[in-house]
Amino acid sequence: MRRFGAFLLGWCGGCLLDESARVGLAMETMDIPAGSGRRLAALYHPPTSADRGRGVLILNPLGQEAVRAHRLLRVLADRLARLGVHVLRFDFHGCGDSSGDDLDGEMKGWQLDALAAHQALRRRSGVDAIGWLGIRLGFAVGWQAAARFAGGRDARLTLLTEGPPPDRLIGWDPVVQGQGYLDVLWEDHRAALRRAFSLPTVPDAQLRRQKNEADLSEAMGFALSPRLVRHIRALDTQDWQTVPVAHLAALQANGALPWPEAKRPASLTLVPVDVDFDWTSEEALNTPLVPDAALKRLLPWLSEEVFHA
Repeated sequence: MRRFGAFLLGWCGGCLLDESARVGLAMETMDIPAGSGRRLAALYHPPTSADRGRGVLILNPLGQEAVRAHRLLRVLADRLARLGVHVLRFDFHGCGDSSGDDLDGEMKGWQLDALAAHQALRRRSGVDAIGWLGIRLGFAVGWQAAARFAGGRDARLTLLTEGPPPDRLIGWDPVVQGQGYLDVLWEDHRAALRRAFSLPTVPDAQLRRQKNEADLSEAMGFALSPRLVRHIRALDTQDWQTVPVAHLAALQANGALPWPEAKRPASLTLVPVDVDFDWTSEEALNTPLVPDAALKRLLPWLSEEVFHA
């Protein structure tokens, strides 16, 4: 259920399957079973130069942010493939071309989706050295999913955590403040409604009712389940000191939600980049859709065999 989709950026512009139908792109579609009837739509980018024996799994951000980041991630995947890296992009359950509806999306299920996609990339590529790139909320999902390699008693989790865990988790504007992130979504949603209807003040009463009664039930045309909202809020009390991967790094653009100093792990490499990137913008505005400064940082972190901060 994608509300107000007509006045937001054309949603199909961010569809994986739509992209795969275009010619001239070195990629192949994958359909990944993730249990309980869940099917994940994915695109695999094979290496187009000497195989480095490395893979990268890309974890999307939420809703409109995923639409906004679509071109960036396609370009990034293409450049990594040219460097000899196996890359997999996919849509979480309830998102994009994968099974489910907006209201089916929640972070615990997405953790299992990430693990299923990780195993699919291992099988397709034949490599075990895999790094994860998490954009915005995708970083938090990746953190929680990687932590599941540390243990699990049910058979399903055992299958999803076969082989080595990801050796690195890279973030871009990682979301580690739950309520702060919800506040950002709320303000962006309110601004989008005002722009869409050309009404600077009229929607306020309606918006207040929505926020109070439905607990932020929608953000930029994408419905949010109460469970997802609870999971996002729970990030404020999450343990960020127990790092689930060998190497941890993140980019932080101008205006991004900061990582609270008291919760920042000592092993984190956090690099500010002078990029103004509006994650929920419906238009390019004055920000680059594929900021070169960010790509120059991300490519070596993701492609090199030995991680260098």
